[in-house]
Amino acid sequence: MPREQVQALADSLQALSGRVLELLEVRGAAQSPAIVRELIADMRAWRLGIREVLVALAADPAGVEAGRLRARLDAKLQTIEARMETALNTATKDEASTEELDNMYRMLGAYRGVSEALVSFASQAGAIDWPRVREAR
Repeated sequence: MPREQVQALADSLQALSGRVLELLEVRGAAQSPAIVRELIADMRAWRLGIREVLVALAADPAGVEAGRLRARLDAKLQTIEARMETALNTATKDEASTEELDNMYRMLGAYRGVSEALVSFASQAGAIDWPRVREAR
């Protein structure tokens, strides 16, 4: 297996790790309860979808097709973005402070970052000859 492939896989895994840490940081920031209520089901569905992909990658790293994954995650993020835009446009000053609104946009960016990093990792993992890697030497 070429060293460049291994390095690309390691780099994409490092990027994914960084994006997940960024998401965890943003989730700890002040959020508007009213907007969170509006988005909680969609955000939970996204997280469960990410978990499902990670389980699939653990079972068969080459089995997750990056193009389909990108389409699926983009569709889910578009739904979240549309619902967030509606929620942000209807939120009153009493329901959300400027800081909370900024944090919601940061959260959306963090979700997108994790999605992009996961697609990149799936693409890199798909390029590896896993049966050869697993061969007994």
